[in-house]
Amino acid sequence: PDFDKQGLIVDVRHNHGGNIDSWLLDVLQRKAWMYWQGRATNVTTGGLGWDEQFAFRGHLVILIDEKTSSDGEGFSRGVSELGLGKLVGTRTWGGGIWLSSDNKLVDGGIATAPEYG
Repeated sequence: PDFDKQGLIVDVRHNHGGNIDSWLLDVLQRKAWMYWQGRATNVTTGGLGWDEQFAFRGHLVILIDEKTSSDGEGFSRGVSELGLGKLVGTRTWGGGIWLSSDNKLVDGGIATAPEYG
């Protein structure tokens, strides 16, 4: 695992959705809160030198753009709101999560609107 790197860059540009944002945010929120040193333990290797094994301890950057939507937006917003890292790029699409395209307009167009999220 790459938990001991100085930084992690997650690219969600052109991400049109999925269902993994909550799992990723859960894993990235892990924090090492206690350390100990045994005779055969090296805290820099991910061994039993700290609690929350494999907790990422580096800097986090999320790349976003205007084509980041749905789950990509949920993930990037979660990183920002939880203070886990920095967002870099342009404003996301803004459509939210779980879009509906059932909203027919009188001119034949469709207006998408978030149902959930």
